[in-house]
Amino acid sequence: MAGPNGPVTKQSSGQFIGATRCLRKLAMAAFATKMSRVNAIMESIEGNTHVATIRAWRERGLNAEFIHELTRGEGERCSKTAEDLVSFLAHGSPVARLIFQEILTVKAVEKVDKVGFGHHQKLIVGEVLPANAFYLQELLRACLIDARVFHADLSHHAKSALVDQFNDPHSTFKILIMLYDVGAVGLNLHHACNRVVIASIPRSRAQESQLRGRALRITSEFPLTVVRRITNNSHDQFRSVRQADKAALQLAANAHDPSIKTLLVDLLNEFQGEVNNCHDDPACRALLCETKGDQTARSPKRKLRDRAKTNHTENSDDSDSEEDVKVDDKSDPDYFDGETDKLDDRDSDDDMSSESSQIQDDEDSGILLSPGLEAILSERQPDDETRHKMTLLQLTPGRVWKEADLLDDRSMKIALRLLYNKVHGIEHLHLTKSIHIKYKLFPQTMIDKVGKDREPIAEKKEIAKNKCN
Repeated sequence: MAGPNGPVTKQSSGQFIGATRCLRKLAMAAFATKMSRVNAIMESIEGNTHVATIRAWRERGLNAEFIHELTRGEGERCSKTAEDLVSFLAHGSPVARLIFQEILTVKAVEKVDKVGFGHHQKLIVGEVLPANAFYLQELLRACLIDARVFHADLSHHAKSALVDQFNDPHSTFKILIMLYDVGAVGLNLHHACNRVVIASIPRSRAQESQLRGRALRITSEFPLTVVRRITNNSHDQFRSVRQADKAALQLAANAHDPSIKTLLVDLLNEFQGEVNNCHDDPACRALLCETKGDQTARSPKRKLRDRAKTNHTENSDDSDSEEDVKVDDKSDPDYFDGETDKLDDRDSDDDMSSESSQIQDDEDSGILLSPGLEAILSERQPDDETRHKMTLLQLTPGRVWKEADLLDDRSMKIALRLLYNKVHGIEHLHLTKSIHIKYKLFPQTMIDKVGKDREPIAEKKEIAKNKCN
């Protein structure tokens, strides 16, 4: 450690932690499969899809045709018309399909008539990754829809001009794609827009609130509508649960209010009916038996791992009692919290603003050897509906909740999550989170085809080198 007045050595170039790169790839996959192809091809030529690369693409005028040329796989025909091009890029993108539906809903391509339609005719789209924002912008422009990204590279004057054009109801500028991490203090976007689409889930609900608040002011002409996209059984599940975890602190701070305590107990008793129905369902009982069987099969390996742990208190012992094992059991709501919290702390999305970061392969291999991650990446990862049922099965049927039950940490956690779900209109109760779901029901031919498409061929590498270097 250098002294206060000692020389400061130059640090090596920033490197992403392996988990961050994996999470970034999953975010791209949840956005569009073609975007995943772009990223894989760029990595194959030792490139990337970071901010500096996107900046260079903009300067060179690369557009949707470039993405099509780069990602068209073997057997996929070349697009001859604009319709073919748009269909190709929209295929495999739940975000693109949603945005097209929203464009039709707000009548963005119709003649301006806010009085007749009863709403504005522009759209704000929130996105996490700059690469995804670039993809969506070029896809919409291929449809001759004026879409632009509010990104950090814009000068103050350019940002002001962009906002002025968007706030003009009669301008051709219809879709504003905003990155959550780009600062814009006091930005007002309510003059010609009252609909916001959360295309990708940000790190916290506060970022969502900030984005939708830009289109909601006291002088707004119409009520604000917020559309939130979540793709089931995808990386969105990880981010959604992580958002709820981060919101728990504020909810817990308010939980000591008597009225909030009463509300929490009411929510628990209301939820208990669903718990009882789940326990009465034969299919759910079979799921419970299957889960217990998995626990028994994994218990020897888990016990070995537990013995290697350092005691947290002086009174801790190394006993392998059934009670101790349950705490670290995969069906326990807290099972994934330790490992996934560490992962999410690295998923800062600040990798988007880094321009020259490189990741060593040995970092990834080290992470894959982590015992906790080995469990997370196993084939026993449940889908969203099964995960919800597993949560219900962990609770005791026929229980009547009382205020004293809130003194138990686990009960309080469930109550706070129910409150969070009630506020935000979420149906499923997920106390665990997953960064990956391995599907076992796809036929091998399909798996081989997907693997072949993911492997960049020499022709695509050459295109990337010629146009990106």
